[in-house]
Amino acid sequence: MKLVSAAVAAAIGIAPSRSTPTGTTNPTTKPTASPTFPLWSGAGCPPEWIEGSAYKAKDLATFNNVVYQCSPLELLFVDQLCGLSSYMPGGSLYWGVAWTRLGSCDGGTIRPTDAPAHVALTDIGGCPEEFSEYMEYEAGDRVQVNGIVFQCKDWPYSVYCNAKGHEPLSPLADSAWTKLGFW
Repeated sequence: MKLVSAAVAAAIGIAPSRSTPTGTTNPTTKPTASPTFPLWSGAGCPPEWIEGSAYKAKDLATFNNVVYQCSPLELLFVDQLCGLSSYMPGGSLYWGVAWTRLGSCDGGTIRPTDAPAHVALTDIGGCPEEFSEYMEYEAGDRVQVNGIVFQCKDWPYSVYCNAKGHEPLSPLADSAWTKLGFW
């Protein structure tokens, strides 16, 4: 088992573990501060946001003790985005398209993020060739990038192994490559 830095883990999209390798020190990065929001003007807390629920224009929901209002733009169908995970209020990249933050319902402290950690990967053995954008890859081919081993997925996904933007460690890598471990 080899421990990989949190930066490499984030780059390849794997979940961090809590282990620290022998002979190293714990990460020194501090957790983020907890943001607070002013109290909202309504009474009590609206129901918790639930992924997949059918929210209507101007519906209220609470997420992490913060109150949000679903978009009033029902004519543009923006309100239909409010129940989708990619528009989760306050916790997704596009939440501001579908929701408006109104304030906290109890003083509203959001839980701080955790300190970074290292990730344990499996030793798959062997030493595959370094990935090259000039090579042609097919299903089952193995490559390595920065010591991380990837395998080209089976058809139909293997067509992406040679596509620009789907290289290992790229944002679209999961559509073409499977992370196997380290060498």
